[in-house]
Amino acid sequence: MIYKVFIDDSGKKEYLNPYSREFIDTPPDFQKYPHFWRDNYFVLCGVRIHQKHLGVYNDAINKLKMQYFKTKNVEMKSDWLRNPIQRKKHYLTPFGISEAELIKFVDSVYEIIHNGVQDIKLMAVVFDKRFYKDDTADDGRQSVVKVSADLV
Repeated sequence: MIYKVFIDDSGKKEYLNPYSREFIDTPPDFQKYPHFWRDNYFVLCGVRIHQKHLGVYNDAINKLKMQYFKTKNVEMKSDWLRNPIQRKKHYLTPFGISEAELIKFVDSVYEIIHNGVQDIKLMAVVFDKRFYKDDTADDGRQSVVKVSADLV
């Protein structure tokens, strides 16, 4: 079977805080170090679709894009959809659609995914980078890159 996997990442790729048992036993207070979680976690999310179904879902999503945006050349990006400033910048202003229309578009995409539950697999993994080595370390820990490749 041949599958297409589309992967996106979130978080910083750099290793800012090396492994320390202290961080595990007593994690920093969010108020004192608000970026700790962003700095130390890396997320990979993916969608896996069998190649024979790819055209069906691509056509369905492109049809929705044409209906709401009048073009297929629209990037669906979670941050842009959730963040009010980005939402306005990337969807509402350039395409002249309302918040309500954008919500309907997103709901329709979710419906396509829900209806394709037999064909579409969503995958996600969250790495606490403090437990993985960077490519320069040689301390017995696996690299995030190696673990990521093994998951796909």
